[in-house]
Amino acid sequence: MTQQTAPDVCVEPDHSQQPAFTLPDLFQDLSDAAVFADTDRRIRWINATAAAIFGYDAAELIGEETRVLFADAAGYDRVGVERFNDSTQGPGQRYEISYRRKNGEVFSSQTTGSPIRGADGTAQGFLAIVRDETETQVMETLLRRLYAISSCPEQSGDQKIHRILQLGCECFQTSTAIVSKVQGNTYTVLFSESEISPVEAGTEFELGDTYCVHTLNADRPVAFHKASRSHIASHPCYTMFRLETYIGVPLIIDGAVFGTLNFTCLDDRPPFSTQDLELMKYFAAWVALEMGRSQTLKQSG
Repeated sequence: MTQQTAPDVCVEPDHSQQPAFTLPDLFQDLSDAAVFADTDRRIRWINATAAAIFGYDAAELIGEETRVLFADAAGYDRVGVERFNDSTQGPGQRYEISYRRKNGEVFSSQTTGSPIRGADGTAQGFLAIVRDETETQVMETLLRRLYAISSCPEQSGDQKIHRILQLGCECFQTSTAIVSKVQGNTYTVLFSESEISPVEAGTEFELGDTYCVHTLNADRPVAFHKASRSHIASHPCYTMFRLETYIGVPLIIDGAVFGTLNFTCLDDRPPFSTQDLELMKYFAAWVALEMGRSQTLKQSG
């Protein structure tokens, strides 16, 4: 899952087109997008997060109508009637609206918007605070799909684990998934799902030669999107397997580390996001749940 990140520098638009009053520095540093438009709904100022979320440089937006940010004309017209006009009264209220990034991607948001009024009560412009709901929707969709797998009465626990691994490969854009058991320095494959060549269950490796040794040492989700350019490039895990992409998490069962869950690919990919690392915890929790239900622990000794 790709995460939008703000530029390292603040956005500095054309000062000749900035609002007649000074916006507090707080707006510049918000984790949500902040967009100020004049009474003609032309953009006069954006913060760094807005530039990152919408995918524009500030100079590309200053002077443009805010309609350029909306997913469709109907949404632009609706908020103009309901929110962004001089007759709007009261404090800003949060509402749902869809926007469009520069690359054409449409995303849902929670937006708070209202007029900014001067001392005489007249509107000097309109301020919108936009929260990108993409990550929330991704999480909700994933949980629904995991629940659907878990609640399927026609499939065994092992079949459900394989479906979870397939879902993980889809989610992280990888080709292979492995559930392992780790005892001492022995890494044993319990489940493998791959569109290339699945590793046979029961296959053993030296733990120190695997990518998962880094995950277990960190005791948290770990990811590499281009291993050949990372600090593990000279480690046996890379020199032996040549997997550019890896994301793994410790598998915790009955309060103790049982093994690992990981998703891998020979090709590199865009960097993993913080949300991707969080999603790994959900996948691990569901795998652990199904392993307990199907008594895989007992069968594996």
